[in-house]
Amino acid sequence: MGGMVVDAAGLPVEGWDDVRRGTVTWQTVLGAPTTPASGMTVGVAELAPDGTVGNATHRHAAAEFYYVLSGEGLVEVDGVTSPVRPGSAVLIPGNSWHSLANTGTTTLRVLYGFPVDSMADVHYEFAAEAG
Repeated sequence: MGGMVVDAAGLPVEGWDDVRRGTVTWQTVLGAPTTPASGMTVGVAELAPDGTVGNATHRHAAAEFYYVLSGEGLVEVDGVTSPVRPGSAVLIPGNSWHSLANTGTTTLRVLYGFPVDSMADVHYEFAAEAG
């Protein structure tokens, strides 16, 4: 596979607006089926500044990273809460319970990534849905 440039304009925007999963939108820009980027899935998530909780507490087997592009928030990883702002990088080990909330007055935009071929390879488990 050669290098590539992907323009996010026109790519699908996905999301959740659910009391158990939170309110968040995301756009996957690298990873199947959008691109043939093997072993890497990257995108941008947005959490509105309207008092929503953002990503509800969840986990997945794949490790994940966040890099805050704009806005302010709180990230919780395995019970440890930390403030985040532009330039903050977060490493979330696989199977760690985590969440992200917007605490600011502007949209919280976060670059995220997983070491998997596709978002379809990330199987979410939400604390609020656990039996």
